[in-house]
Amino acid sequence: MSNSKSTPNKTSASERAERAKASPARSSAVKVTSTNLHNENMVADKATQLKRASTTKPKSQSSLAEAKQTSSVDINDLLRKVQEQDATIARLKQNFDQQALTLNSYKSELRAANSKCSNISARYDTVAAQNYAILNSRTWKATAWLRKVVSAFIMAARKAKLLASHSKNHNEAIEKAEVLANSHMFDPHYVCKQLNITSNNRLEVARLFYTSDRTKNLHPSPLFDCEYYKTKNKLTRQDDAIEHFLTIGAKEHLPTHRLFDNEWYIRALPEAADAPDLITHYFEVGRKIGITPVDPSRVAISPLIERLFFYDLDTPEAKEFDALIYVGMNGDLAHLPEADLRHHFDHHAKYENRIGTAVDLFNFLDCYPHEIPIDFNPAEYAAIHLDLAELYQNRPLELMRHYLKHGVAEGRPYNLSDLFGDYKPTERVFSESSLQHMGERTPLCVIMHMYYTDMWDELSGYLKNITLPFDLYINLVDTTWNTTIISEIRAFKPDARIYISANKGRDIGGFWRLMDSTKFDQYLSFAILHAKKSPHVADTIVTTWKSDLLSAILGSEDIVRQNIAAMIEDPKIGIIGSAKWRNTDVASNSKTYEDAMDFYNISEENRDCEYVSGTMMIVRSEIMKAIYMPLKDYDFEDCDAKSLSFHMDGQMAHSIERLYGNIMKELGYEFLWR
Repeated sequence: MSNSKSTPNKTSASERAERAKASPARSSAVKVTSTNLHNENMVADKATQLKRASTTKPKSQSSLAEAKQTSSVDINDLLRKVQEQDATIARLKQNFDQQALTLNSYKSELRAANSKCSNISARYDTVAAQNYAILNSRTWKATAWLRKVVSAFIMAARKAKLLASHSKNHNEAIEKAEVLANSHMFDPHYVCKQLNITSNNRLEVARLFYTSDRTKNLHPSPLFDCEYYKTKNKLTRQDDAIEHFLTIGAKEHLPTHRLFDNEWYIRALPEAADAPDLITHYFEVGRKIGITPVDPSRVAISPLIERLFFYDLDTPEAKEFDALIYVGMNGDLAHLPEADLRHHFDHHAKYENRIGTAVDLFNFLDCYPHEIPIDFNPAEYAAIHLDLAELYQNRPLELMRHYLKHGVAEGRPYNLSDLFGDYKPTERVFSESSLQHMGERTPLCVIMHMYYTDMWDELSGYLKNITLPFDLYINLVDTTWNTTIISEIRAFKPDARIYISANKGRDIGGFWRLMDSTKFDQYLSFAILHAKKSPHVADTIVTTWKSDLLSAILGSEDIVRQNIAAMIEDPKIGIIGSAKWRNTDVASNSKTYEDAMDFYNISEENRDCEYVSGTMMIVRSEIMKAIYMPLKDYDFEDCDAKSLSFHMDGQMAHSIERLYGNIMKELGYEFLWR
């Protein structure tokens, strides 16, 4: 018997099912009851929810308030974003409208061009029909022989004119050569070294002097520099420096060479003031009594070079042992005292083919003592031309031999004074009030080619001196750029335009890449810069070179403002550069340089070579446009993996570096040397 008791009014599911089967009416009633129970349960659940809600009402109100506040903030943000988007849409619509106007303008121009082409095509068809009719006419066919005769006559006349011109030039050269050959200042042996020829015929050498490549600055004497003479005495390119000297300059004692100071020589030897030709007088008198051609306090002269310069090869001393010469030719013996050097010379020189006398030395050098530049510096010659540094290490006189045999003909500078020059800068001061009237054009656009990215800090330091509005364009090289340098440039000037290109055309090629993206008419002037490291020149010289170039144009805030004021105040100024690096040397670029001037149609009076060596300067925008546009599609030489000699001279980039000055003069502008 079960201990559990049944509960009243409650039945099991099975009992209810049996009852439902027993009575359909009962089943229907059960369904109604079940539905009512379900509804009652729902009501009960709702009541429970309401009760719970009533107990947590303050919290719900607080949440509701927070929700409203949050919604209000979200709505404000949404409204602000919508307004920003509306403004963006308005700007885009404005740009679109402008572009649509531009497009319509282009369409109008295109329709006009098409119409013009149609007219030209119609005219061409008309002319072609007329020509066809003429060519097939009886008259034209009957006069064919006459046209041939006229054509032959015209060609003959042209040839005759050309031959007459050549004959005239040849006759003039012969006449000038005869005058030069009879001049005492003419040194045929020195000219032969420059032309790399051998001849004992004085007149023949003089003729070759006038008929050889005239783009080379040939010197008729060690103390006469034709280009120097023209520059110092303000002659034009058409003027003949030698003819001018022989007829005027010699009598007036005009300056002829950087290493011949007329005033110094006359002070040292007053009787020279009455000489008809100071150069001849110096070699016949002054040099023989030991007077240097230039003030030794102004020019550094080494004891070895001075001794060689004054040697008289006709004396017995020239055949005797000379310790300075022995050490100069044999650097490995420099540590020995003079007595030991003499002993070494007596017992070893002959068997080891060592040179120790002046006669043997000048036979080796293939020159005369007076042909040696008095300020020749072997150490600086090697530093300027690194291709010689290892070849002639500790052999200074072999460096001199290289200069006399090759360097003279190649136009190589042999010391820092020769490299830097002595041109005096302009001390002119400009009014900065003109900076208030610059007009709509931006005063300066800086274009910079940066192969060596490690130089950015130094270059950006100079850019900080630009306090006037300027734009910055930088070209990086695809083999040397990195993301760090781009970040540094962006940090310095966020709106800088940065491009990456192949290493073609050195710095000139990089400038070309940047000018392809600039609008010349938007700027007053351009500052062209590059990360300068010349692999063929010693680092110490490059550092000085770079500093001089940059300091002249961007050295301080005052310098920058003065240079821009100069461009505004004086419309004749075309290029501003460092006076220390003013150069007139064509070097090994004569062929490409002449071809380039022909290409640009440079007139004869503007073909003198004058340029900023190193190509860092401020250039008026009209000049930049004039030099870029004709060669904008030029494919420059690839500079990767090239030898040292490639970087020294001879490429199109080196000719363009010199062309800036010619094009500037052709446009009527002039240099301002700082």
